Amino acid sequence: MPVTAKAFIALAMTGLGLGVFQAIASIILAGRADDPAGFGSLVAWVGPLREFALGIILAGIALALVTIGDVLRFQFGRVRQLARTSG
Repeated sequence: MPVTAKAFIALAMTGLGLGVFQAIASIILAGRADDPAGFGSLVAWVGPLREFALGIILAGIALALVTIGDVLRFQFGRVRQLARTSG
């Protein structure tokens, strides 16, 4: 398995975990909206966490596309090699 494929899996799982954590934290914060001081400071961290999680997921998708390109390049080279030697 290529290293980029392994990194894709790790990044996708990390991004998904952070996204789920952010959603759960938002639900919990909605229940604590009566404390303005604590609510404001926590929202300042939980809000941008969604964008960070999305960035990690998109970085993983970019690595998946790199992996697909590498595999297609290898397969094309192999088919070309077989066509030259079998003719």
